[in-house]
Amino acid sequence: MKNVDQVDRMDEFLEYLKGLNPNYDLELIKKAYLTAATMHNGQLRKSGEPYIIHPVETAKILAQLGMDEQTIVAGLLHDVGKRFVDMDIICGTWPLTGEARETWKNHPHYGVDYLKKHFDFPSLVYTGILEHHEWYNGSGYPYGKSGDEIPLFARIIKLADCYDALISKRPSRDAQTPSD
Repeated sequence: MKNVDQVDRMDEFLEYLKGLNPNYDLELIKKAYLTAATMHNGQLRKSGEPYIIHPVETAKILAQLGMDEQTIVAGLLHDVGKRFVDMDIICGTWPLTGEARETWKNHPHYGVDYLKKHFDFPSLVYTGILEHHEWYNGSGYPYGKSGDEIPLFARIIKLADCYDALISKRPSRDAQTPSD
């Protein structure tokens, strides 16, 4: 069960989204938030902060860009597959190589497989989760798609994911500012 702090944060998050777009399906977003909070419960970023902060910030960026609730839900759930990746890999030395890299590259599949077994989210949510690590130049994963093969909303999730990573403090560097 979620602690009071997570429920308070969820309520603040939902109010924030409602202020941006009163037409959002807040029940769908709430379901995704609770799922993400449960899946990331106990996970910490290398910086020591709770991992749930990253998907919430990613979802906020998507909302600020005016994306629909399915894209926001995919933003909240984009990394739930990391629950199935050993913490030694997640917090290990980068760049990853060999088996560790292959395991890492499969976290979108792990997340979608779990979510499909236990929840009923719209199919576009699963596409967003699966393709949020694809790169326009084809060097991404898990499919190595390029250009317009990658749905626009998945490219935007990637952008929000990367942007939050850049403006967040990392063990090896300070957070960048939006003007950096």
